Amino acid sequence: MIKRSARPSLLELFSTAAHVEVLGDKNASFAGYGRFALKNLFQVLGFGAGDRILLPAYICDVVLLPFEELGIEPVYYGVTRDFQIDWESVHLLPRTKALLTVNYFGTSIDYAAIEAYAARHGLTWISDNAHGFASMAGGKPLEEYGDISLTCFRKVLPSLNGACVRFNTPRYLPFKTELDRLNDKGASEPRLRFFCKSFLASFGIDPWPIPDYADAAAFRDRAPGCFGVDPLALKLYVLADRTRVRERRRSLYQSVAAAVAGRGMQISEIPGLLRDGNSPLVLPVEVSEPGLWRRILNSSRKLGLDLHTWPSLPAQVAAADLLGSTTRWRRMLYFPLHQGLHEATYLTLLKKVFDEL
Repeated sequence: MIKRSARPSLLELFSTAAHVEVLGDKNASFAGYGRFALKNLFQVLGFGAGDRILLPAYICDVVLLPFEELGIEPVYYGVTRDFQIDWESVHLLPRTKALLTVNYFGTSIDYAAIEAYAARHGLTWISDNAHGFASMAGGKPLEEYGDISLTCFRKVLPSLNGACVRFNTPRYLPFKTELDRLNDKGASEPRLRFFCKSFLASFGIDPWPIPDYADAAAFRDRAPGCFGVDPLALKLYVLADRTRVRERRRSLYQSVAAAVAGRGMQISEIPGLLRDGNSPLVLPVEVSEPGLWRRILNSSRKLGLDLHTWPSLPAQVAAADLLGSTTRWRRMLYFPLHQGLHEATYLTLLKKVFDEL
């Protein structure tokens, strides 16, 4: 496996106060996992049985857990090749309360159009910024877009857990107190397995094999994630150098994209996806031929390189290939860009993957 580096020292972790006041941001509420925070958010906003929320069909199935638990009906819309909203596919039905948008892989979308649509129809705009920690657009962080945003910083930082809900529109800020109360009811998540895995990873050892991502259920996770934010996760959140994270990931994006382009195969990055200020979670690529898609996955798995598919779609979306989501799933691969990856080692492994094809 590729070793990661540049983590905060133990001294830094244990010497920094871990609480939201340290951030100087009184608009934020923290939980262990986004699915738990999202359920709590829906509850404080009064969304429940019979209500509807617009959201993209190309989405992780775990996002549907709060919908299922509270009896909220998802109303799906499509996304374009570069992960913008396909407005022609958006259908507003009675009792639609909110528009949920996604900053796919930390890339920005057309916020002005979204804001105008939500305002025109009286919808709460919830920005799913799960992948967008350290990402920016228009000179401000992506978590500051939307009436309310949700950022899962555990996907970027080496923390046990960590999700942040931020209230950006003043009229929603009064809901924060109740959201804090619900988020604080989350259980403490055991650390032992996470710490053991992190310790072994620091020596390049991974006792858990990479899944077969050609299996659509490889990412499936139905656990409710009802945990409070881990104190060490908050410390990492406070200490993280967002500029370094962003610059490092953008640099890796360009290097890996160049390696992909240099192979001359039927595999390509999506042009124009990475915009100014964005901090990419992964490099998305399209593969035109199903056999090649599977060979790349198999080769990378054998060599210990964590290329993967994404996401595990909701069952009803996957079964019907709703709005072309399953077709897209079987064309896309995602190349990791963790800021601690050793670039030369990564590119060497990537060359081996391509040489085996």
